[in-house]
Amino acid sequence: MNTFTNSKDMETLTVEVSQVLDNKYLKDFVKSSILLNDKEFSKEDNLYALFIEELSSYEILIVNSKYKYLIFEIFKLNYLKDKKKIDLYLCDGFFCIYKNSNLYYVQNIDSSVNNEDLIDYVSKKLNIKIDNFMKYSNTELEKLKKEFLLKNIKSDLINLNENKNHSFKIYLFYLFTLFFATYYLLSIEKVSKPIETIDINKLKEKYSYKYFDDEFLVLIDKIRRYKLKLKQLDYKNKKLNIVLTSHKKDDIYSFLGEYKNRLLQNNINYLEIEKIYECTLDVKQNR
Repeated sequence: MNTFTNSKDMETLTVEVSQVLDNKYLKDFVKSSILLNDKEFSKEDNLYALFIEELSSYEILIVNSKYKYLIFEIFKLNYLKDKKKIDLYLCDGFFCIYKNSNLYYVQNIDSSVNNEDLIDYVSKKLNIKIDNFMKYSNTELEKLKKEFLLKNIKSDLINLNENKNHSFKIYLFYLFTLFFATYYLLSIEKVSKPIETIDINKLKEKYSYKYFDDEFLVLIDKIRRYKLKLKQLDYKNKKLNIVLTSHKKDDIYSFLGEYKNRLLQNNINYLEIEKIYECTLDVKQNR
Protein backbone atom coordinates (compact mmCIF):
# COMPACT_ATOMS: atom_id res chain seq x y z
CA MET A 1 0.00 0.00 0.00
CA ASN A 2 1.30 3.46 -0.92
CA THR A 3 1.25 6.00 1.87
CA PHE A 4 0.06 9.26 0.33
CA THR A 5 -2.11 9.79 -2.70
CA ASN A 6 -0.96 12.24 -5.32
CA SER A 7 -3.57 14.93 -5.85
CA LYS A 8 -3.67 13.99 -9.56
CA ASP A 9 -4.64 10.39 -8.68
CA MET A 10 -7.96 11.52 -7.31
CA GLU A 11 -11.24 12.49 -8.94
CA THR A 12 -13.54 15.09 -7.44
CA LEU A 13 -17.19 15.91 -7.96
CA THR A 14 -19.32 18.69 -6.45
CA VAL A 15 -23.06 18.11 -5.99
CA GLU A 16 -25.55 20.67 -4.70
CA VAL A 17 -27.99 19.78 -1.92
CA SER A 18 -30.63 21.72 -0.03
CA GLN A 19 -29.11 20.83 3.35
CA VAL A 20 -26.60 18.55 5.02
CA LEU A 21 -27.70 14.93 4.71
CA ASP A 22 -28.27 12.45 7.49
CA ASN A 23 -25.28 10.09 7.67
CA LYS A 24 -27.51 7.05 7.06
CA TYR A 25 -28.34 8.38 3.57
CA LEU A 26 -24.92 9.79 2.68
CA LYS A 27 -23.45 6.57 1.28
CA ASP A 28 -26.37 6.06 -1.14
CA PHE A 29 -26.28 9.73 -2.14
CA VAL A 30 -22.54 9.68 -2.89
CA LYS A 31 -22.61 6.49 -4.94
CA SER A 32 -25.67 7.57 -6.90
CA SER A 33 -24.23 11.04 -7.57
CA ILE A 34 -21.08 9.50 -9.04
CA LEU A 35 -23.07 7.29 -11.41
CA LEU A 36 -25.46 10.08 -12.37
CA ASN A 37 -22.52 12.25 -13.41
CA ASP A 38 -21.13 9.51 -15.70
CA LYS A 39 -18.17 8.76 -13.45
CA GLU A 40 -17.15 5.34 -12.24
CA PHE A 41 -15.86 3.75 -9.05
CA SER A 42 -14.98 0.22 -8.05
CA LYS A 43 -14.92 -1.75 -4.83
CA GLU A 44 -11.20 -0.94 -4.70
CA ASP A 45 -11.87 2.80 -4.41
CA ASN A 46 -12.34 4.87 -1.29
CA LEU A 47 -15.13 7.44 -1.39
CA TYR A 48 -15.16 10.54 0.81
CA ALA A 49 -17.59 13.43 1.11
CA LEU A 50 -16.83 16.94 2.40
CA PHE A 51 -19.81 19.17 3.11
CA ILE A 52 -19.24 22.77 2.02
CA GLU A 53 -21.66 24.80 4.07
CA GLU A 54 -21.32 28.04 2.11
CA LEU A 55 -22.14 26.32 -1.20
CA SER A 56 -24.75 23.89 0.22
CA SER A 57 -22.78 21.21 -1.63
CA TYR A 58 -20.87 18.02 -1.10
CA GLU A 59 -17.42 17.62 -2.59
CA ILE A 60 -17.03 13.92 -3.36
CA LEU A 61 -13.53 12.44 -3.55
CA ILE A 62 -12.82 9.19 -5.43
CA VAL A 63 -9.46 7.66 -4.46
CA ASN A 64 -7.91 4.25 -5.04
CA SER A 65 -7.65 2.30 -1.79
CA LYS A 66 -3.95 1.53 -2.38
CA TYR A 67 -3.29 4.86 -0.66
CA LYS A 68 -3.42 5.02 3.13
CA TYR A 69 -3.76 8.81 3.36
CA LEU A 70 -4.84 11.70 1.20
CA ILE A 71 -1.97 14.13 0.64
CA PHE A 72 -4.15 16.88 2.13
CA GLU A 73 -4.25 15.10 5.49
CA ILE A 74 -0.63 15.93 6.34
CA PHE A 75 -1.76 19.38 7.45
CA LYS A 76 -3.53 17.74 10.39
CA LEU A 77 -0.15 18.25 12.06
CA ASN A 78 -1.14 21.87 12.53
CA TYR A 79 -4.31 20.93 14.40
CA LEU A 80 -3.20 18.72 17.25
CA LYS A 81 -5.15 21.27 19.25
CA ASP A 82 -8.45 22.52 17.87
CA LYS A 83 -8.38 25.87 16.12
CA LYS A 84 -11.40 27.89 15.08
CA LYS A 85 -9.75 29.22 11.93
CA ILE A 86 -10.00 28.92 8.16
CA ASP A 87 -6.60 28.11 6.68
CA LEU A 88 -5.58 27.93 3.03
CA TYR A 89 -2.65 25.71 1.98
CA LEU A 90 -1.03 26.03 -1.44
CA CYS A 91 1.27 23.36 -2.85
CA ASP A 92 2.55 22.36 -6.27
CA GLY A 93 -0.51 21.12 -8.17
CA PHE A 94 -3.21 21.66 -5.56
CA PHE A 95 -4.60 23.72 -2.72
CA CYS A 96 -6.78 22.77 0.21
CA ILE A 97 -8.71 24.47 2.99
CA TYR A 98 -9.01 23.54 6.63
CA LYS A 99 -11.95 24.92 8.56
CA ASN A 100 -12.14 24.54 12.34
CA SER A 101 -9.29 21.99 12.29
CA ASN A 102 -10.92 19.76 9.65
CA LEU A 103 -10.27 19.22 5.95
CA TYR A 104 -12.95 21.27 4.22
CA TYR A 105 -12.21 21.71 0.52
CA VAL A 106 -9.63 20.51 -2.02
CA GLN A 107 -8.88 21.44 -5.63
CA ASN A 108 -6.22 20.60 -8.18
CA ILE A 109 -4.56 23.43 -10.08
CA ASP A 110 -2.70 23.06 -13.38
CA SER A 111 -0.20 25.90 -13.07
CA SER A 112 1.36 28.26 -10.56
CA VAL A 113 -0.97 30.96 -9.27
CA ASN A 114 -0.43 34.29 -7.65
CA ASN A 115 -0.97 34.09 -3.90
CA GLU A 116 -3.29 37.07 -3.72
CA ASP A 117 -5.27 35.89 -6.75
CA LEU A 118 -5.78 32.50 -5.15
CA ILE A 119 -6.96 33.99 -1.85
CA ASP A 120 -9.36 36.25 -3.75
CA TYR A 121 -10.63 33.34 -5.86
CA VAL A 122 -11.27 31.09 -2.84
CA SER A 123 -12.87 33.88 -0.81
CA LYS A 124 -15.33 34.64 -3.61
CA LYS A 125 -16.01 31.05 -4.63
CA LEU A 126 -16.75 29.83 -1.09
CA ASN A 127 -17.85 33.16 0.35
CA ILE A 128 -15.44 32.80 3.28
CA LYS A 129 -12.68 34.86 4.87
CA ILE A 130 -9.25 33.20 4.89
CA ASP A 131 -7.54 33.64 8.25
CA ASN A 132 -4.17 32.14 7.36
CA PHE A 133 -2.38 31.41 4.09
CA MET A 134 0.57 29.00 3.85
CA LYS A 135 2.58 27.89 0.85
CA TYR A 136 4.66 24.70 0.84
CA SER A 137 7.39 23.71 -1.60
CA ASN A 138 7.84 20.06 -2.60
CA THR A 139 10.83 19.81 -0.26
CA GLU A 140 8.82 21.19 2.66
CA LEU A 141 5.99 18.83 1.80
CA GLU A 142 8.30 15.79 1.98
CA LYS A 143 9.52 16.87 5.43
CA LEU A 144 5.93 17.25 6.55
CA LYS A 145 5.11 13.74 5.33
CA LYS A 146 7.89 12.24 7.45
CA GLU A 147 6.78 14.16 10.52
CA PHE A 148 3.18 13.11 9.93
CA LEU A 149 4.14 9.42 9.83
CA LEU A 150 6.39 9.69 12.89
CA LYS A 151 3.52 11.04 14.94
CA ASN A 152 1.26 8.23 13.70
CA ILE A 153 -1.73 10.49 13.14
CA LYS A 154 -4.95 8.63 12.38
CA SER A 155 -7.12 9.57 9.43
CA ASP A 156 -10.50 10.98 10.49
CA LEU A 157 -12.04 10.73 7.02
CA ILE A 158 -14.85 8.19 6.63
CA ASN A 159 -14.69 5.86 3.65
CA LEU A 160 -18.24 5.57 2.27
CA ASN A 161 -17.34 2.56 0.13
CA GLU A 162 -16.51 0.13 2.92
CA ASN A 163 -18.19 -3.26 2.63
CA LYS A 164 -19.70 -3.26 6.08
CA ASN A 165 -22.89 -4.83 4.89
CA HIS A 166 -25.48 -5.90 7.48
CA SER A 167 -27.90 -7.14 4.83
CA PHE A 168 -27.58 -10.77 5.92
CA LYS A 169 -28.50 -9.92 9.52
CA ILE A 170 -31.48 -7.93 8.27
CA TYR A 171 -32.52 -10.81 6.06
CA LEU A 172 -32.37 -13.26 9.01
CA PHE A 173 -34.48 -10.89 11.07
CA TYR A 174 -36.92 -10.68 8.17
CA LEU A 175 -37.22 -14.49 7.98
CA PHE A 176 -37.63 -14.69 11.74
CA THR A 177 -40.42 -12.11 11.65
CA LEU A 178 -42.02 -13.82 8.65
CA PHE A 179 -42.09 -17.14 10.47
CA PHE A 180 -43.91 -15.74 13.48
CA ALA A 181 -46.25 -13.67 11.31
CA THR A 182 -47.20 -16.85 9.45
CA TYR A 183 -47.62 -18.77 12.72
CA TYR A 184 -49.83 -16.01 14.13
CA LEU A 185 -52.05 -15.96 11.04
CA LEU A 186 -52.43 -19.74 11.15
CA SER A 187 -53.41 -19.56 14.84
CA ILE A 188 -56.15 -17.03 14.10
CA GLU A 189 -57.43 -19.16 11.25
CA LYS A 190 -57.68 -22.18 13.60
CA VAL A 191 -59.96 -20.31 16.00
CA SER A 192 -62.29 -18.72 13.45
CA LYS A 193 -62.62 -21.32 10.73
CA PRO A 194 -60.96 -24.38 9.16
CA ILE A 195 -57.38 -23.83 8.17
CA GLU A 196 -56.84 -22.59 4.63
CA THR A 197 -53.60 -22.79 2.69
CA ILE A 198 -51.54 -19.61 3.07
CA ASP A 199 -49.47 -18.59 0.08
CA ILE A 200 -46.01 -17.96 1.57
CA ASN A 201 -44.76 -16.30 -1.64
CA LYS A 202 -47.54 -13.72 -1.45
CA LEU A 203 -46.70 -13.11 2.19
CA LYS A 204 -43.04 -12.59 1.28
CA GLU A 205 -44.06 -10.17 -1.42
CA LYS A 206 -46.21 -8.23 1.03
CA TYR A 207 -43.51 -7.94 3.70
CA SER A 208 -40.43 -7.96 1.49
CA TYR A 209 -37.48 -5.78 2.52
CA LYS A 210 -36.63 -3.07 0.01
CA TYR A 211 -33.18 -1.54 -0.03
CA PHE A 212 -32.91 2.24 -0.11
CA ASP A 213 -30.31 1.81 -2.87
CA ASP A 214 -33.02 0.55 -5.24
CA GLU A 215 -34.72 3.93 -5.26
CA PHE A 216 -31.60 5.62 -6.58
CA LEU A 217 -30.73 2.90 -9.09
CA VAL A 218 -34.18 3.18 -10.65
CA LEU A 219 -33.86 6.97 -10.75
CA ILE A 220 -30.46 6.73 -12.45
CA ASP A 221 -31.88 4.43 -15.11
CA LYS A 222 -34.81 6.76 -15.88
CA ILE A 223 -32.63 9.88 -16.03
CA ARG A 224 -30.25 8.21 -18.47
CA ARG A 225 -33.12 6.79 -20.52
CA TYR A 226 -34.52 10.25 -21.23
CA LYS A 227 -31.07 11.91 -21.53
CA LEU A 228 -31.68 14.34 -18.69
CA LYS A 229 -29.13 16.09 -16.48
CA LEU A 230 -29.39 15.91 -12.70
CA LYS A 231 -28.86 19.31 -11.08
CA GLN A 232 -29.91 18.55 -7.52
CA LEU A 233 -31.05 15.56 -5.48
CA ASP A 234 -32.25 15.60 -1.88
CA TYR A 235 -34.05 13.13 0.37
CA LYS A 236 -36.22 14.27 3.27
CA ASN A 237 -39.41 13.12 5.00
CA LYS A 238 -39.67 10.00 2.83
CA LYS A 239 -39.66 11.90 -0.45
CA LEU A 240 -37.13 12.72 -3.15
CA ASN A 241 -36.70 16.32 -4.23
CA ILE A 242 -35.21 16.33 -7.74
CA VAL A 243 -34.09 19.13 -10.04
CA LEU A 244 -33.48 18.12 -13.67
CA THR A 245 -32.59 19.96 -16.86
CA SER A 246 -33.07 19.15 -20.54
CA HIS A 247 -33.06 20.87 -23.91
CA LYS A 248 -36.27 19.01 -24.76
CA LYS A 249 -39.44 19.63 -22.78
CA ASP A 250 -41.00 16.41 -24.11
CA ASP A 251 -38.21 14.36 -22.49
CA ILE A 252 -39.08 15.90 -19.12
CA TYR A 253 -42.76 15.08 -19.64
CA SER A 254 -41.82 11.48 -20.45
CA PHE A 255 -39.78 11.27 -17.26
CA LEU A 256 -42.67 12.69 -15.21
CA GLY A 257 -44.93 10.04 -16.72
CA GLU A 258 -42.77 7.36 -15.10
CA TYR A 259 -43.64 8.80 -11.67
CA LYS A 260 -47.27 9.81 -12.29
CA ASN A 261 -48.56 7.64 -9.42
CA ARG A 262 -46.01 8.98 -6.93
CA LEU A 263 -45.65 12.57 -8.08
CA LEU A 264 -46.40 15.05 -5.29
CA GLN A 265 -45.69 18.25 -7.24
CA ASN A 266 -43.67 19.48 -10.23
CA ASN A 267 -42.76 22.73 -11.90
CA ILE A 268 -41.07 23.37 -15.28
CA ASN A 269 -39.32 26.64 -16.16
CA TYR A 270 -37.38 27.75 -19.23
CA LEU A 271 -33.99 29.24 -18.38
CA GLU A 272 -33.31 31.93 -20.98
CA ILE A 273 -29.56 32.30 -20.41
CA GLU A 274 -28.77 28.54 -20.51
CA LYS A 275 -31.55 27.92 -23.07
CA ILE A 276 -32.70 24.78 -21.28
CA TYR A 277 -35.77 23.59 -19.40
CA GLU A 278 -35.49 23.05 -15.65
CA CYS A 279 -37.91 20.81 -13.78
CA THR A 280 -38.32 20.67 -10.00
CA LEU A 281 -40.33 17.75 -8.64
CA ASP A 282 -41.12 15.90 -5.42
CA VAL A 283 -41.56 12.15 -5.59
CA LYS A 284 -43.04 10.01 -2.81
CA GLN A 285 -40.75 7.21 -1.66
CA ASN A 286 -41.71 3.85 -3.17
CA ARG A 287 -42.40 1.89 0.01
